[in-house]
Amino acid sequence: RAQWWALAGILALFAAASAYGMRADLPFSRFATEAEQVFYAVKFGSGDLNPHYFLHPPFFAYVLFGLYGATFVIGRIAGAFGSVAEFERLFFTDPTLFFLLGRVFVLLLGLLGLWLFFRLARRLYHRVAIALLATAFMGASALHVAAAHYANTDIPVMVLALLALTPIVSVLREGAWRHYVMGGLLIGLATATKYIAAWLGVALVLAHLIRTSATGAPWPERVGFPKLWLGMGLIVIGFFLGCPYALLDWKTFLASVQKLRWELMTSEYHFASYRVHGPGHWFVLTSVLPSAVGLPLTIVSLIGLGSALWKRRSEDLWLAGVVLTFIGYVGMWDIIKPRYFIYILPLLLLLAARWCVELADRLRA
Repeated sequence: RAQWWALAGILALFAAASAYGMRADLPFSRFATEAEQVFYAVKFGSGDLNPHYFLHPPFFAYVLFGLYGATFVIGRIAGAFGSVAEFERLFFTDPTLFFLLGRVFVLLLGLLGLWLFFRLARRLYHRVAIALLATAFMGASALHVAAAHYANTDIPVMVLALLALTPIVSVLREGAWRHYVMGGLLIGLATATKYIAAWLGVALVLAHLIRTSATGAPWPERVGFPKLWLGMGLIVIGFFLGCPYALLDWKTFLASVQKLRWELMTSEYHFASYRVHGPGHWFVLTSVLPSAVGLPLTIVSLIGLGSALWKRRSEDLWLAGVVLTFIGYVGMWDIIKPRYFIYILPLLLLLAARWCVELADRLRA
């Protein structure tokens, strides 16, 4: 019972911090990507579900479109809206309602993400103390609290990532067909929310390799395992389920992806505050992570990462492998934003919490 009270307290504090100041910039938004998601969600009401723009994938905009549709139906029944045209007109005269609906929805998703993370941490390490401390670290993270203020894709992709990591942990432990299927589909939906989530495919591959290596299977059998190929193929299918016009309007999609890749890998992206100065991997460790979780927790997280590599337990190696490969990849970019790490940070914070709890155990002993 005490653990649930502690978890409820963490959720309540996160909700209060995330809700505070949520209306500060309305009826306009300071985030271009938030305004973009809300605009496309309203635009889908015209009947054209093709965004004709794929610089950011549209799955979250489709979810917002469904949320706005449900709001209109409820408002129409209650007499608040006389017609669809009146509801649409409201967006152009005062879009506050549309932004607030999206932001409240994202805040609820943030709470769901904390609960999913608690379950994932407890399942990995079988310690309530580790799960609670990791959830507290995540709930107190400046990056997560700030992201929960806005109807943006950061919190939704984090929730989808945590949903995907749940069956991937089962791949690490058991490796049933359904775990590969669910993991692949959820990674695809996360990628349809934010392209960078495609890196979760590495988490699936690493979980598969760590488990099969424990059985002593030869390398050709490990790499050619049909379950792995099924899971990787379902990532593509899941992506097209969440972003169907990437296939139906593939020329526009490919042009947008090429433009995005050019901006991130060159100096064409005009946000000087996110431009890398010096070695990219060092920039991640000294600037990106401290701005997301603070310098003390960054140091503890890196110690936890080193401890995981030293102990070489399967769950430790899996977490460390996902984190290190992601840092290695993103560290090569010219532009690195803290929110690129929104779904990787929970794994790093989990390693930090594990090290802290085990250190406390040793000190008590």
